[in-house]
Amino acid sequence: MDVVMSILWVMFALYILYGTNSVYAYLSRMPWLDHWTQIKRYKQFYRWSIPYSTFMQNDHPSFLIELFSCRYCLGVWLSMIPSAIVGWDWLPMIYFGSQLGCSAFMWVQDRFANYDMDADF
Repeated sequence: MDVVMSILWVMFALYILYGTNSVYAYLSRMPWLDHWTQIKRYKQFYRWSIPYSTFMQNDHPSFLIELFSCRYCLGVWLSMIPSAIVGWDWLPMIYFGSQLGCSAFMWVQDRFANYDMDADF
């Protein structure tokens, strides 16, 4: 059961970061962080044309930005946290399970985002 919960927590974190615009939404409400986040510049020039993570990766290349911009890289690091608790033998299962689940959620979101419920009637 611990392994299933670990997969779900990592999958949840990856989906929030990469399947939604929550990072942009939260950072845009914190103007005092604009020096580091460049939200105002992103809003002016790039909003919705490229993802915020791509903007940061192109304009401010660093290890942390690269880590947070890559879903697979961050997935490995996030999978190491529960693997340290439940056992390192479970690392591949936690990683691949969370990536598969996150991809499935994002596929469903893309597939049904513009679905008209009344179209069939």
